[in-house]
This record gives sequence, structure tokens and C-alpha cells, in this order.
Amino acid sequence: MRPTTCATEDPIGELETSLLVYGAISELPDRQRDVIVLRYSLGYDAATTARILGISPAGVRSTARHARRRLRQILGLDEQEGSRDG
Repeated sequence: MRPTTCATEDPIGELETSLLVYGAISELPDRQRDVIVLRYSLGYDAATTARILGISPAGVRSTARHARRRLRQILGLDEQEGSRDG
């Protein structure tokens, strides 16, 4: 039996990326951070996230959209996308 290998070619790079993303998440306003963690880290659907937070599923989707946009800004991904378009 062969030992199991890591699925990624660059585990350190993946760790650094994860740390950057978690740092960016920590900069979000509380509600946006809660939605991102519940939806994407814990894997809850919009309805469950809504029940936990006491908001509507539409509110969860809207907050998630704003949070993802803000994360792209924090991580500098908006500028990179813009430079590829031009």
C-alpha cells in the first residue's frame, strides 16, 4: 500500500492563500462575515443561514453577494480582473 500524498502540488502556497482569505474575511462587517462563514465554511444553505441569523433567505443571498464583492476588493482581485479586460 502506497502512502497517501497531498492533493496539492504546493501545500505552503495553499496555506498562505487560505490565511489571506481568512484575514480578508475577518475585515468584513459582522453580518457579512457571519453569512460567509455559515454559507461557505460550514456549508449551510441560504434557508438555514437565514434561520440562524434571523433574516430572510433573500437577505442572505444579498449579503453574500456584497460580502464576496468586498472580499474581492480586500484581496485586490477587482484590479487584476480589470487589467485583464483592458
